[in-house]
Amino acid sequence: MDRGQLIAALDERIDRAAADPTAVLGSPALTEALELARIDDGGLDIAYTLGMFFHYRQVAAEHLGAAERDDREIAAALHHFRTLYRQAPDLLPPGLAEVGPQLWPGEEDLHPAWNSRAVQLIKEGRVRHDPRVVGDGVDLLRRVVAGCGTGSDKVAGYLANLALALRVRFLMTDEDDDITEAVEVGRRAVDTAVNEETRGGFRSNLAVAYTARFERRGDAKDLDLAVEQLRPAVSGTGPTRAGRLSNLAASLASRFRITGDRGDIDEAIGLFAQAVELAEDPFAQAEYLSNRAAAYSSRYAQTGDTADLGLAVAHGRQAVDRSESLPVLPAMLNNLALALRSQYQRTGEQDVIDESVGLLRRAVAEAPPGGVERPRYLSNLCSALRVRFDHTQIRPDIDEAVERGRQAVASSGVEKAELARYHSNLGAALSKRFAATGAHDDLDAAVAAERRAAELVPPQDPVRATVLANLGLALRRRAELRGAEEDLAEAAQAYHDSAATVLAPPLVRATSAQDCGEIQLGCGDAVAAVTSFEQAIGLIGEVTDSRLVTDDQQHHLTRLAGLGCAAASAALGNGEPVRALALLERGRGILLAQMLAIRSELTDLRDRHEELAEEWEQVQRELNQTVSPAEPWAENRAVRRSRLSEERQRLVDRIRELPGFTDFLLPKIADDLARSPVDGPVVAINVAEHRCDALVVYRSGVRLVPLPDLSRAEATAQANVFLTAVHDRAPDSDERIGGVLHWMWEAFAERILDALGMTDVYGAEQTPPRVWWMPTGALSVLPIHAAGRPGVPGMTVLDRGVSSYTPTLRTLRQAHGQSRPTREDRPLVVAVPEPGGEPPLPGARREAARVTDRLPAGTVSLIDAEATRERVLRELPHKTWAHFACHARTDPANPFDSHLVVHDGDLKVREIAELRVSRATGAYLSACTTAFGGTGLVDEAIHISSAFQLAGYPDVIGTLWRVKDIAAEHMAVGVYAELAEQPPAQALHTTLHRLRQRYARSPYMWASHIHIGP
Repeated sequence: MDRGQLIAALDERIDRAAADPTAVLGSPALTEALELARIDDGGLDIAYTLGMFFHYRQVAAEHLGAAERDDREIAAALHHFRTLYRQAPDLLPPGLAEVGPQLWPGEEDLHPAWNSRAVQLIKEGRVRHDPRVVGDGVDLLRRVVAGCGTGSDKVAGYLANLALALRVRFLMTDEDDDITEAVEVGRRAVDTAVNEETRGGFRSNLAVAYTARFERRGDAKDLDLAVEQLRPAVSGTGPTRAGRLSNLAASLASRFRITGDRGDIDEAIGLFAQAVELAEDPFAQAEYLSNRAAAYSSRYAQTGDTADLGLAVAHGRQAVDRSESLPVLPAMLNNLALALRSQYQRTGEQDVIDESVGLLRRAVAEAPPGGVERPRYLSNLCSALRVRFDHTQIRPDIDEAVERGRQAVASSGVEKAELARYHSNLGAALSKRFAATGAHDDLDAAVAAERRAAELVPPQDPVRATVLANLGLALRRRAELRGAEEDLAEAAQAYHDSAATVLAPPLVRATSAQDCGEIQLGCGDAVAAVTSFEQAIGLIGEVTDSRLVTDDQQHHLTRLAGLGCAAASAALGNGEPVRALALLERGRGILLAQMLAIRSELTDLRDRHEELAEEWEQVQRELNQTVSPAEPWAENRAVRRSRLSEERQRLVDRIRELPGFTDFLLPKIADDLARSPVDGPVVAINVAEHRCDALVVYRSGVRLVPLPDLSRAEATAQANVFLTAVHDRAPDSDERIGGVLHWMWEAFAERILDALGMTDVYGAEQTPPRVWWMPTGALSVLPIHAAGRPGVPGMTVLDRGVSSYTPTLRTLRQAHGQSRPTREDRPLVVAVPEPGGEPPLPGARREAARVTDRLPAGTVSLIDAEATRERVLRELPHKTWAHFACHARTDPANPFDSHLVVHDGDLKVREIAELRVSRATGAYLSACTTAFGGTGLVDEAIHISSAFQLAGYPDVIGTLWRVKDIAAEHMAVGVYAELAEQPPAQALHTTLHRLRQRYARSPYMWASHIHIGP
């Protein structure tokens, strides 16, 4: 037999000897042993087998009553055991290592060999995820440490290895004693080391132990201690520097999750990048990449910046690719899956969530069954399946989510903070299954799980906000089901406490405050509701952090839809109309207000520091050129975005150091939101769940006009009827449109006009009083100026006043400030009758010619091929009036991508809004839906017309829906005929009067055009 066969044969005999002592006796057994002894090559396996064989032969002989022991076989056993004693004492039979000095006196220092053996055991235990094997290493290192002196780097190394072994075992068993001892031994290692470079490595190990103890106990002081140890440790050089950089980064990332300090996570991401570049070991490189991906995910969760999300996915994929055969693969799969789940929640792409679920299933399958990480993967799989169920509504997904969540919760030895997450994920899955199936038991179980999560989550943990929000949702659903007031009260408290979690992501806090306010208002507590809504509104500045691109900002605002209206209704319920108006202003038109503020502040900066202002604008312009994080080239763009964001922040810091600019781009509240900026009433129609009202704003103050016949539900229903009618153009479309116009008159328009004293009837040639409409919610898509009963004199808005629109008082005030006469008319006419890839617009050429005839000499006309993007963008900033006759397209999912169609491409809202037009008077946008931004963010009023206002055109005429080519031409010719004698609002009003007579039975043909501005 060869070496391996001999070892296997003897090991089999040894295993049987416990039950059958004769298994090691007899000539065949001894022959095998002697043959193996002849080829003894010093290997531990031969030493172990022969030592145990001769040991059991003596045990067998004693068992069978032999008169004398065979000293030769005892000597043989001790000879082979001596090899184990010197190299691997953990393999000796129990008690033999302790008497080793008596058996083998005069042995040289065995500690290096034992230390090496212990390190080997630690590695083996990690790979096999066997805490017993690691425990053997712990025991061996304790012997080493107990027999050593102090004050040398060698001894410090033994201590450091013992600390490592204890920490590794802790990660497997979650035994608090292990991590406590690991920290203490790690401190001794640092104190014992003599060489500073060596001490740096031990500091790094100690810091990792501090971080692990923090994760076990939740004491943030441990993270401070970890960072304190690591900062001096990363200054050196050598092969261990990458690991030290990674450890410091990990500690900073953990501290960020507790403190929310943006500086910590920014530094962590940079340190992980350095670690990846320095690492030579593929195992370490994959680990650092995955940790960097997790850090990007953490920063995304806090800020909502999709550049971070793209980088999290990209680095997560690289980590997985490099970890396929490594024991860390499950952790890498988990990190990537979490980033993909977030990406799905941002993009809604089915294949992304499918991949996330698949990766988590792999992580669960490949994780060691008894490992402490496996419950985390199970809980994350529960969450991913629940998220996918939102899209697929496939019952097995939510059933599996619940089962996986229960498996995670049932795991033992899980720290409290982690267990809180597991309970919360399970509760969310149960709550979701109840919503789909109506199973009451699921809802009760969800409440119980969320309550348990709330009990377990540490007060300082930012996740507490999400846990409490999940509890609030489950209780709210049960209250709706059973009408239990105590559930509603508990839900409101849960949301209140969630919003009060200072370190949680601003969006989570803001939505919780909004939910709390809605419950309080529904329970009749308007005073408390106002406070909650004000808290939510106060967080909007953080939710729409100016460091974010507009795409991310508007995505976050969809979660806070209706906030301003709800807040205003609460204040009105409390008898405070002025406060209601202020809340309505602060809670709507957020992005418009932000852009107006930036424009104003940049104007001041440009006047005093022109080069710095130009530099900031260039960086911001590049930042807003975004792509979806799921697109294949997103990684490079995301890296570029990340660098630009850092550069932008450096510029902001420089600007804030300048005299007079200390609050540059910081949120500001206007001093006077309760005064009209124009000579006439501004009517804010507040549409909310619990009440609807008109707040009429004069220069002298605010007046309340209750609207008892208007409801949010009916407004939404009528808006849907209207949008369907103007879109499908069925034979009965005009009848349905007319029905909505009649409804508006009955529900609110007549009541408001009567309250304003606008009761007289005016003809087309007369000048009626003006009124500015500021609709909210579903009313924002309706033509209020056309409301009424056609054919009944005086029973329409058009008969009683000149209507204009404004998204907010702030935008009206800004436009009014821009509106000023100019001695030099510099008009621009753009017409694209033959757009590539679009239906032709034969009337556009005629319209452009007829409009140009009405404009002063010197008008610049860009027709078809001349109307290029580059030419139009170059001409606009220098033109006092602009007219466009072309196609326009609305992007409901992203209003900033809505655009005018010019000859060689699209002119997007984001590009128009960035223009700076000096001394302009107005713009006429004779194209489809130029005053319609979709239904997702109606209260933001982001559309092509508002973009022209931002660019500097105070008066804009736009359209609410698609217009017929011939109708658009008639409207434009009519308006320009009046513009010579009347300002834009009155010119449009007069033309609407006339076209209403021409198209008496088709409001679709005449009512789409509106005036926006002063």
